[in-house]
Amino acid sequence: METSMKAPPPLSFDGNVKENWLKWKQRFDLYMEATELDTKPEARRIAVFLHTIGEEALEKYNTFNLSADDKKKFDAVAAAFENYCTPKANETVERHVFFTRVQQSDENFTNYLTDLKKLSATCGFDHLRDGLIKDRIVCGIRDTELKNCLLREEDLNLEKCIKICRAVELTEIQTKTIGDEAKVHAVKKSEKHAATGNSRKQTSSGARGNNSGGSDKARSSGAGSKASGGAGRSSPSSSNQQRTSCQRCGRQHTYRQCPAYGKECNICKRKNHFAKMCRSKNSSEHRDDKVDSLYVGSLNSSNNEFDWMENTTVNNSRKIEVKLDSGTRCNVLPSYKLKNLKLKNVKIEKTNVKLTAYGGQRINVVGKCRLNCKFVNRENVDLEFVVTENTDDQPVIIGLPSLMQLNTVQRVHNIKASENSNNLTVEKILNKHKKVFEGIGCVTNFEYDIQLKEDAKPTIAACRKIPIALNDQVKKELDKMEKDGIIKKVTEPTDWVHPIVISKKKNGQIRICIDPTEFNKFVKRYHRKIPTFDELSSDIAGSKVFSVLDADRALHQIKLSERSSYMMTIITPFGRYRYLRMPFGINSATEVFQDCFEEIFGNIEGVDIYVDDVRVRGRNQKEHDLRLEKVLERAEQRNVKFKFDKCKISSSEVKYMGHVFTEQGIKLDTDRVKSIVDMKPPKDKKELETFLGMITYVSRFIPSLATKNAVLRELTKKNVQWNWDENANKAFTELKEILCKAPVLQYYDVNEPVVLSVDASKSGLGAVLLQNGLPVAYASKALTQTEQRYAQIEKEVLAIAFGCIKFDQQIYGKEILVESDHKPLEANLKKCINDCPARLQSIRLRLKRYNLTVKYKPG
Repeated sequence: METSMKAPPPLSFDGNVKENWLKWKQRFDLYMEATELDTKPEARRIAVFLHTIGEEALEKYNTFNLSADDKKKFDAVAAAFENYCTPKANETVERHVFFTRVQQSDENFTNYLTDLKKLSATCGFDHLRDGLIKDRIVCGIRDTELKNCLLREEDLNLEKCIKICRAVELTEIQTKTIGDEAKVHAVKKSEKHAATGNSRKQTSSGARGNNSGGSDKARSSGAGSKASGGAGRSSPSSSNQQRTSCQRCGRQHTYRQCPAYGKECNICKRKNHFAKMCRSKNSSEHRDDKVDSLYVGSLNSSNNEFDWMENTTVNNSRKIEVKLDSGTRCNVLPSYKLKNLKLKNVKIEKTNVKLTAYGGQRINVVGKCRLNCKFVNRENVDLEFVVTENTDDQPVIIGLPSLMQLNTVQRVHNIKASENSNNLTVEKILNKHKKVFEGIGCVTNFEYDIQLKEDAKPTIAACRKIPIALNDQVKKELDKMEKDGIIKKVTEPTDWVHPIVISKKKNGQIRICIDPTEFNKFVKRYHRKIPTFDELSSDIAGSKVFSVLDADRALHQIKLSERSSYMMTIITPFGRYRYLRMPFGINSATEVFQDCFEEIFGNIEGVDIYVDDVRVRGRNQKEHDLRLEKVLERAEQRNVKFKFDKCKISSSEVKYMGHVFTEQGIKLDTDRVKSIVDMKPPKDKKELETFLGMITYVSRFIPSLATKNAVLRELTKKNVQWNWDENANKAFTELKEILCKAPVLQYYDVNEPVVLSVDASKSGLGAVLLQNGLPVAYASKALTQTEQRYAQIEKEVLAIAFGCIKFDQQIYGKEILVESDHKPLEANLKKCINDCPARLQSIRLRLKRYNLTVKYKPG
């Protein structure tokens, strides 16, 4: 059977390699299943795979950096080709393509829907995919009546949307078919009447030829009257015959209704026809194959108080109000506005520019012209305008290219703002305090003086060699740091001299750090408390709008005392420099910076500080904006600077401390989840410990983690030999799946009642803190060998103790309802403590400080 079935053709690397690979892989999988090749040994499957895929692909396979073990695994070989042929897509670009996709004029709904589904597959929409496809259909469908119908529909989902669209399209097709049939019959009927008329005409003509002149005239007059009467009673077919394509405008219309009448041709300058129908011999000279498609943000009437309007003088004679719109890619001038200006010597020239408004709507273009414009406090400038057809409510628009030419707008780093933000208020706040986002800061009224232990002994390090290829970059970075006032050249002797460490940034630039390994041994640290995650997420319930501000080169904003500056001397191939600001690497840096920012922003309500990240929150937009402005005012007063592209302003969700804070609660960071999900099965204990460490960081989202990862933890023990079997792989996969379905954790609210739900298994304890029936946090603990031998009642009480101690900050001082699926526990805890066994007495004594009520809840 294997030999009788034809194998797939070789993989083609021409055109879209990703699509070619996906189709080829699907064909090969079907071929394997049909020939029962999937039941054969892996070595044979790999051999057939590499033989079938073709010579060009085989050459690429020889360049893959696969280990000897991976070369023997079919999945590893296929995955190598998968990675090669399907590079990671840019989600931003993919989403842009999706959100700008509209139905084309000659495209049916089924094809439009198929393309939307195909485009959305690489956008990373996850569970939002169906809803966004439905929204894109409503926005991009070309049938206006159908769009209005969809907008009126309540509880519209994708399935319902598709059903309505297909029904409307099918109705149109059937109606058109009926119309075409009627038209065919009408044409046949018309031809029949025409033939009859011609016959009568010939007969009449013959009669006239054989009779006298008087009779001829009488008959001729009678025939003429009859024909005229017939024409007056025209049928629908005769009306259709009149609506042919006009040779002057190219459209279909009734007699004497031509829109080109009185209009001047842009090519030959004659009247009564459009340029596209011009028969001039030189018309071909005016044609240009290049068509510019430009986007126009808005063509609505300028009655919005938020619109940016300005007066300008045109050709030194006429004043006109224009709308400054950075969302438009050209200057737009309605033809009625141009006519009202009554300007002399202004010619409308032919243009191939096509304008598209928001949502894909086409705007009819008449031509283009050039006008001399004078704006307030600016010199005269010649601007080109695209002239559009008459629309009474359309404003004159100055687009982005001209705004940049006039220096009215400038490119700035990105500040992310959510769609539901009050953009006007936020924009005003940011413009008012734009200095906070410019340059490097140096906090005023704050100076760090490094204190050393009494037994400190100065050390002088030798200059480290740096790669020759980095010489120019290092020198350039040192010069920049010196120019910014971060370091200063040193020529005199110093007691301390430290080597440097060079690291690469994500953008390819380098970072120069000090290596104070010896120095840190003698530094007296502040040892101040840094806020924990629980503390920073406990007072946030009810917040709906968030901002996160990230300090730009945070430590370099802290000034060093003169004495400390000389202690921070570094040696480089280009000489010695001393830090004037705090360098990266000092072990006391975190505490010092936390202390500095809390001094500046700590007393502003609704503001949380975690080292160099400042979070602003509000229960509504107004409250958030007031708090944000206070932070920026304080930053401006103390010369604190934030980094544009790391800030997120006025959003419904922000990343903070490795988690995502939203209006609904705390979510897992998708980037962190992806990094865990993408991990391959570990090959040794070290890799497994890395995986377990990453899982532990997000343990608050995973119920009963200690039980779920027990098999994996067993493999990390020193006395256990490494053996990655099916059980380990199953646990590994299940943990990944749980992460993908992790719940949104509720914010802890001190005013709401608290429920502690606990459970004990043979290998671990689990607890979850609940408010309003929703999880606030999960916790788990593995049992020791001794604890695993406890009686079940003892394990259940131990689970309560574990949950109370774990969530001590949240539950101490409150009445706590404890839920357990172990029924004897409820009665046991009502006993006098003296009547319990010694071990239970010991555990129950730990619970004395809590106000607990235990309730049985069937599991």
